[in-house]
Amino acid sequence: MYVALVAISAIATVAFLYLFFRRGNVEGWSVRFTPSKVYEDLDAELKKRFAQQNPSRDDYLFAAKYFLQAYTKYLSDDGAYLNYPGEPGVHGLRVEGLEGFARLGVLAASWIVTQSENVSLPSGETVDLLGVLSKGIQNGTDPSHSSFWGDIGDRDQRIVEAGDIAVIVAMLGSRLDERFSVEGRKNLWAWLETAVTAENWGGNWSLFNLMCTAVLTDAGHFTQQSAKPFIEQHLDSLRSIYIGNGWFDESLGGRPDLYNAWQFPYYIYMLQTLSRSFSPPDWLAKTPEKISRTLVFFHPLDFHFMGGVLHIG
Repeated sequence: MYVALVAISAIATVAFLYLFFRRGNVEGWSVRFTPSKVYEDLDAELKKRFAQQNPSRDDYLFAAKYFLQAYTKYLSDDGAYLNYPGEPGVHGLRVEGLEGFARLGVLAASWIVTQSENVSLPSGETVDLLGVLSKGIQNGTDPSHSSFWGDIGDRDQRIVEAGDIAVIVAMLGSRLDERFSVEGRKNLWAWLETAVTAENWGGNWSLFNLMCTAVLTDAGHFTQQSAKPFIEQHLDSLRSIYIGNGWFDESLGGRPDLYNAWQFPYYIYMLQTLSRSFSPPDWLAKTPEKISRTLVFFHPLDFHFMGGVLHIG
């Protein structure tokens, strides 16, 4: 028994040291961001609004403003990174800051298209959302700028975030384009192109490459002919995991994956509605129509995750 305990302790120590030093090589792994006090009241208000049955449109608008409040508290001075409080991940400060910027940026773009270029926040502050997005994207895609998001390599997390940057660009169209310099546009197209040509992990990652390809084709950076090999490559990747009736396998042995609940229908819908150049094949085009199937992922006490079920009650 004693020997077993010593062995377990030794293994645990080695594992800890390995993870510690491995994480120590991650950019900014020891940096922590302090939660803004403004969220103390906002958290309570958000919980109150969504604890009730049938939240109203005003409640959802409040939720949007709640998330957009982050632009006044966690956005970097150069405007290209949004780093939230909490434990850091394994990709490094720069990539995770890009992730924060890109994902909130889709919500900001939606607000601009449906509401206004500005938003009045619960804190009383007002943010020029279009200005925030144009500044952040121009600085982030400028290789000569200190806030450059970095070159996109094979199987790089930046491929995922480039997909959302492409969604933002497609949603805002001329609104965003008018804010860009000629050099800024060139930098943006060049950065998105590296996401198109980079090798990905397959599966849902092909959606990000497709979105970047569609945006570049719509902008005239790619011709239909030059875009075709990339489109065919990524459609073949998606087709290889398609198991019919709108479901994707995600290489989990035939068990539909969590991403069927949101990412597949979301990205395919965006491709169909935002791109003028992309025409999905029938098997892919019908996926968003089957979005109601995602209800099977949820139950009052269960949440389906990676093909399994987590009981949360």
